Amino acid sequence: MTATSPHQAARACPEVVCDEPAAWLHGAAEALHVLSRRGPADRLRAAEHAIDLLIQHAAPADWSHAGLLAQATPSGSTGDRVPASDPAVLRMARTAMSLRCSGDPGVPGVERIRMWAQMADFFAAIVPSAEPLLRRMQATVLYQRMEVGEVSQEVIDGLFNSYKWHRDTYGNEAYLTSLTRTNLAQAYRRRATGTDLTDAEELFREEIETRTRLYGSEHPFALVARNLLARCLLAQAEAADDGKERRALALQAYDEADSVRAVRDLIYGATSANAVLSRRLQAHALLLLGDSDDLNRARARLQYVLAFETARNDNSEWRGSGQTQLLLARVCLALGEHSAALDHARSAQRLLAVDAPAGVSCRKAADLVRQLSSANGPLE
Repeated sequence: MTATSPHQAARACPEVVCDEPAAWLHGAAEALHVLSRRGPADRLRAAEHAIDLLIQHAAPADWSHAGLLAQATPSGSTGDRVPASDPAVLRMARTAMSLRCSGDPGVPGVERIRMWAQMADFFAAIVPSAEPLLRRMQATVLYQRMEVGEVSQEVIDGLFNSYKWHRDTYGNEAYLTSLTRTNLAQAYRRRATGTDLTDAEELFREEIETRTRLYGSEHPFALVARNLLARCLLAQAEAADDGKERRALALQAYDEADSVRAVRDLIYGATSANAVLSRRLQAHALLLLGDSDDLNRARARLQYVLAFETARNDNSEWRGSGQTQLLLARVCLALGEHSAALDHARSAQRLLAVDAPAGVSCRKAADLVRQLSSANGPLE
């Protein structure tokens, strides 16, 4: 993986203002970000290259203090280096961290929180507090905390303040406002106390309306919001005491996920990560519907999902398959297959504990292991 230096680019294309190292560094960050959808090995190589570019083209700084491992040795004059406080440097650093966290299977969720917080603290000391990219780093720390199951009032308040700042700064329909509103809604869905699920549904529906108006109902950005609504409906179905209400919500979730899945199959292909995620949501809805035929369909879809999650992870077990394994355990239990359910529950607990040992899903998997192991003999 190579990149043309800003001076080489200027000679090759003199009509473009490529003599500005910051513009070149920003462009390189955007190009590397495209690799975020590649396999983990490619993402990790891209992260290493991004760090090398920081060292070569940004002003000298202790990048290890920013949570990035230095890979290269600076060379040449420092006179034309981009200042460490320049937004282009923040953009490249953020890209490097994102690629590294997603590409290295050895970085668990709690460690990602520490790394992102370290980077945010590093830049907070040298850039204005209102710098948008700094605020995005700080919001990422909150999002990562939510991802490992932490939905404390501090996290909820932080995500709400991030959403409010972006809305007041950029407007209600701005892209970054949309992202922060979605993160807040996900936090409400995960906490699921009081009016949280109702609040989450309201925010998700606002997102769908906004994104549909701006991009169309089948635009990839709108499809994400629709998929998140399906997850919210599933959470409401899980929490419903009334059987009819539970079934109605599960059917709504299935229909929404199926509609999204059909479009994603056309846009990305049936084996894409996005389409596979929609299939997992469909399987979850079928589990909640609970009929024998529904359960067998749910199992078949989850086995399909697990196969393609593994294939996408360079044919290795993916720690993100913990949710799939947990759903498989529940489906097998509902079908009366206790041995298979125990195997899937154990896998779910092991995988979920990597990133979110205190999360709700990991606790559910642990409870299922205890329940099933007491019925099938002691754990090995």
